[in-house]
Amino acid sequence: MDVLTDLLRAAGVRRRLLNLRRLTPRSALAFPCEKSMGLHVVTRGAVFLHASALPQPLALRTGDIAVMARGCHHVVSTQAELGGLEIEPCLISARHESLSELVAADDSTVIGGAYQFWNDPIHPFFQQMPAWFVARADSTPRLGALSMTLSILDEEVRKRELGSETIVHALLDVVFTLLLREMVEREGQSGASWSHGVRDPQVRSAVALMHDDCAHPWTLEELAERAGLSRTSLAVRFREVMGDTPAELSALGAHATRNEPAQRDRQAPRPGRDRGRLPRRVQLLQGLQTLCRRCAARVPPPRRS
Repeated sequence: MDVLTDLLRAAGVRRRLLNLRRLTPRSALAFPCEKSMGLHVVTRGAVFLHASALPQPLALRTGDIAVMARGCHHVVSTQAELGGLEIEPCLISARHESLSELVAADDSTVIGGAYQFWNDPIHPFFQQMPAWFVARADSTPRLGALSMTLSILDEEVRKRELGSETIVHALLDVVFTLLLREMVEREGQSGASWSHGVRDPQVRSAVALMHDDCAHPWTLEELAERAGLSRTSLAVRFREVMGDTPAELSALGAHATRNEPAQRDRQAPRPGRDRGRLPRRVQLLQGLQTLCRRCAARVPPPRRS
């Protein structure tokens, strides 16, 4: 299993499709998504995204995608100002609209999806993500995987033919994962961090080994041999891109496995406390604890003779 897939499984990500929504010039949709990541794909027209954490409304045009990395209440409208607009809540169970009959020339349409975490997403990757991430249509290759997936997604949501629900859910997952991959690529350019580290193939290989078996007392020799590098090369590259040595990260993983319950109780943030303010090494330790706990839950108990 690759590292990003493992992180999403450990966090217990669950998708909720918010469907294709129509926005008129006088309407706005409120999204009460305090406990989930979310994304909005503009399939027609132009919209503005309003949130308290944004210095000004985020302008989005056809083909743009906005990803909300930290849950918050937000509103989507076709106007830069919300005054005088009819704001209605976006309900998960709302009936799908027949857009071919309802969409007017000056309306906009948006496909939304929410990704809720069954477990607290405490791995450093989630802490390093920007609060809002935007993929602009004019900077996305037209024949790239993301653009082609969005084209099929838009068509399936509009037509609603046999099997469309299964296809739409799968395509939304593809879009979400491609956007996370793009986040890792962009954030990995900002300095030593988890995102920066996994961009290096050999370092990513070593990190994946430690993710797969947190309890194993990994040595530099073992990791270097499996990653295809000398001990010195791996140690230097690991430190440069991750900010820690392989031995330090392995020690954190072993410590997380031995002391997971006590550490979780002692270091778990109180309600309302910002996890992003925790020291980076504490975030990493908590992330490894979650991975170890989830991996252990998937291992069947030994058979009795």
